[in-house]
Amino acid sequence: MSRIMQAWEALLRDAISTDYDKQQNALFQIGLILQRHNPHVVPDSDIYEESLSRELLRLTLNETRQTDTVIYLLQLVKNHPKQADSFFFSLSNTQPKILIEPLLTLLQEIGAKLNTAAAYQALIALEGAIRNRGDAIIPTLKVHDISALLNDWAGRKDDLLAEKAKNVDNRIKKLIGG
Repeated sequence: MSRIMQAWEALLRDAISTDYDKQQNALFQIGLILQRHNPHVVPDSDIYEESLSRELLRLTLNETRQTDTVIYLLQLVKNHPKQADSFFFSLSNTQPKILIEPLLTLLQEIGAKLNTAAAYQALIALEGAIRNRGDAIIPTLKVHDISALLNDWAGRKDDLLAEKAKNVDNRIKKLIGG
């Protein structure tokens, strides 16, 4: 295995580190790597060079590896729900065409069980996918109807979550013509 792939594998392992700082740094770096592969995001600075090792700067993930990473992070959401907000933060940088279906599937499965912070971060990830792919994701949005979940979140006491859920629900309805 090349040093580049060894660095990537180590980073993925660190995403479940019991050392909080190490875990958060790994998730931040995973998010940056996913962002580098997202053509809809243009960084404002030299953040990649400042935050990633030389090996990780050279890393190129094909769509299959990006999808595997999304599935891995979503599995971590299921296995470590108290830390789900951090996993969703990393996922929010993913290309919409790779993120949208697995994210909606997960939200249908466990969305009602997410804590407020995780639900909010999930909405940020979903909102980014909707904003950047628009019409291309309409069929997926129709198949994976999460309107009941969004209505539930819109009724929660947390104002930020409720408002974000309403906005995302309205955006989805506008896209699919509902």
